[in-house]
Amino acid sequence: MSTSPDSLIAQLEAEGQYEDLAAVLLDQLESTEGRAQRVALYERIAGLFEQRLDNPGNALLVLLQALSETPDEVRLLPTLARLAPLCDEWDTVLDAAEVALAGLDPRASATLTLHRTLADWYAQRERTEDAGRHLAWIFKADPADVPNRLAYASWLEAKGDHDALVAIDRAELDAATDPRERKRLSLRVARTLETRLKRPGEALEVLGQLYLETHDDGLELHLDALADQAQAHQLLARVYRRALDRPSLDPTLAVGLRLKVASLYLDHLGDTRRASDQYAHALMIEPDNVRALAALRTLFTAEGRFAELANVLEREAESGADRDTRFERYLSLGDLYRDQLQNDAAAVEAWFKALDARSDDRGVLARLLGVYSDSQRWEASIKVLRRLSNIETNPTRKAQYLYAVGVIQRDKVADHYVAVRTFDKALEADPTLVKAFQAIDEILTHDGDYARQDRYYRKMLVRAREHQLDDALVVSLARNLGEINRSRLNNYPEAIKAYQIVARKRPEDRHAQSILAELSGLVGSPLEAVRHAFRLFELDPTDPEGLHELARRQLNAGQMDGAWCACQALMVLGQANDEERRFYEEGRRHQSAQARRPLEPQDWTLLTWAGKPEALDQIFVLAWRAFGAQMVPPPKALGLNPKRDLLDLEAQSSLGQLMKYAQQVVGVQVPAAWRWAGGSGMAVAPVDPPGVLIGDDMASYGFGEAVARAGRTLYLSSVQHLAAQVDNDPLRARARVLAVLAAAVKRVSPQAPVEADPGLVDAFGRLSAGDAAALERAVGRLDTDMDTLVDRWLVGTEQTANRLGLLLCCDLSLAVRMVRAEPAPRALPDVGDRLRALLVFAVSEPFLELRRRLGYALAERTA
Repeated sequence: MSTSPDSLIAQLEAEGQYEDLAAVLLDQLESTEGRAQRVALYERIAGLFEQRLDNPGNALLVLLQALSETPDEVRLLPTLARLAPLCDEWDTVLDAAEVALAGLDPRASATLTLHRTLADWYAQRERTEDAGRHLAWIFKADPADVPNRLAYASWLEAKGDHDALVAIDRAELDAATDPRERKRLSLRVARTLETRLKRPGEALEVLGQLYLETHDDGLELHLDALADQAQAHQLLARVYRRALDRPSLDPTLAVGLRLKVASLYLDHLGDTRRASDQYAHALMIEPDNVRALAALRTLFTAEGRFAELANVLEREAESGADRDTRFERYLSLGDLYRDQLQNDAAAVEAWFKALDARSDDRGVLARLLGVYSDSQRWEASIKVLRRLSNIETNPTRKAQYLYAVGVIQRDKVADHYVAVRTFDKALEADPTLVKAFQAIDEILTHDGDYARQDRYYRKMLVRAREHQLDDALVVSLARNLGEINRSRLNNYPEAIKAYQIVARKRPEDRHAQSILAELSGLVGSPLEAVRHAFRLFELDPTDPEGLHELARRQLNAGQMDGAWCACQALMVLGQANDEERRFYEEGRRHQSAQARRPLEPQDWTLLTWAGKPEALDQIFVLAWRAFGAQMVPPPKALGLNPKRDLLDLEAQSSLGQLMKYAQQVVGVQVPAAWRWAGGSGMAVAPVDPPGVLIGDDMASYGFGEAVARAGRTLYLSSVQHLAAQVDNDPLRARARVLAVLAAAVKRVSPQAPVEADPGLVDAFGRLSAGDAAALERAVGRLDTDMDTLVDRWLVGTEQTANRLGLLLCCDLSLAVRMVRAEPAPRALPDVGDRLRALLVFAVSEPFLELRRRLGYALAERTA
């Protein structure tokens, strides 16, 4: 009796014959056709292999076969997932699942389940690329699957596929309806587009839409930045313009948006028309908006839209701005009306409004002045200039304003009286503004108002002196003031005062001295006239006119001796006229030949050349005491024989009498006089003790020339002069004098930077204590370098000797002749300089005083 398949199966299972049971079931599978029955058999066979026979590999093969036949049987998948790791056959299972998936209808629900299963299996196996492929399919099939979307997004993030991520977020954004969710997604999409994909333009579109939906003003900065990055300002302008269409938009926000749109058009799109329209719309809402007005001001200025610019400037000025802003706007408005719109009236009105804000502004006043001047409104110009001068603190500028007022009053208003006063006020502010005084002078000269001219000259002169203005200006003022009083007002005393200022400032001005001499005579001051006439001649001894003037002034003053001396000088120059020649000859007959008394210290003060350093005289006297005998040669060295050549001055002879007279008058005694064989006249004998050399021709000289030569030689033989007389050569003589002086300085100040002969320095050590102290005092009085001192001393010695000769001989022509004949003088000036100096001294007050004191003066003999 045969057994049924089911009974056999049950028996084998009951008996535990699992291998046989598996075979039976496999055979049964061959004959089974129903899908459900076959799947059930596959599952039972797989379970038998896994659970009873401990053969998971066969179980896996059975299920894989089942999956290949019925790929939509998703219930097989969990078992396959359990068996794959037991058999280490994951790749086989995955490949089988992929094959099964390929055979399914994409629209079938099993397909979606298999994709999810594969995505999970691949993820477990860390095959992220394969897992992502299935996650992408699932996302497309079921975007609402949140867990899958998150997993897919994570996979894309890891992969760096930001385009796909944006697609995910865009899809989610398209589906979202909640405002907060839409904002979140929009921000994420925009951030990815901007930072990951570097597509700021698309990010701008996303955020622009969000801005329109949410009205979130906080987005504006981000939108602006994105527009700059993408150069998508046109797009941003459209976004903002769409935002402006919102009916419930707050007016304040609307103004801000208008300004943003205007700025975009102006700064980025170059569309000034649309920009100005937006600014205009903003001002409709907020008429005083500073930004809009400022922007329009800039825009209209650049485009030359001056009428519209004027409107903007006026609105800015009147918008309640601070004082400084109002001032600047009204100032600019006035400039615009004047320079661009040619409307001076409107310009003046604007500038006066600027002055309301800043009443002391010089720039505005200067502009008003320009308009008034151009329109010849002189009174208005004067008012402006006075206002400028009143507020000006700088004296120079203040004076310039007042000067300008004076010019208008003089040239345009023709009020000379007031103009002069205004020019004077300018000088009060700035005394250096000379042109203001020149204007005063020209007006008063033109009007012939000399008395007033005199007052203003005095006032200006005081200013010039108080403010220490340039000497040239002071001299010019004083000269002109003197001339006004001299030739126009006949006020000679005041003219003298003015010219005296000129003479003090310009001592060499011969014209001033000539005028002063004339004026002094006119006011009855003949002695002053003489003094100025002498100064006139002293300044230029080559001009005989000065001597003529001096002679005339001396006669007018009753100074007969002075007049005679001046005429004598004219005779020497060959310039005397007949009257002067007669006066000279008449006076000569009364001329005294001898002095009535010797020269005293005060006389030597008048006689000695003013530039001769007295300290050097003292130093050379002390040098003679210290080493004079060593400095001069013995008589024999000069060819002198004491037995043969020594003269007896005590003998009764004309020469002895002459020498006694000369020594008595000069005050210099010589212990010895030597016959000078072959010599002419008289010279110093530089020996110890010092003496004089007398030539044989001395007996042939007249008294005047003989006494002049004797006096001159005695003066030069004094011990203070002997150092310069040892050497006949002028250069060697100067060198010796300089060496003695250097030794004296070095003795007193050993550290002085002076080269000196050590022997001479030591020789000064022979002085007594009193003389050493005197030497120190004398060196301490030296006031300049040694070379200059020596030159001054040599010149002074020569000039003083020449003066002494003139005084003793009372004959200028003889004294001149003696100077011309001098052999190799020690002084540096040439003969011409020495003669001019002698000529000046021959008519000077010191010389005339000496003549009076010694009894030579003509006036004393003929009074």
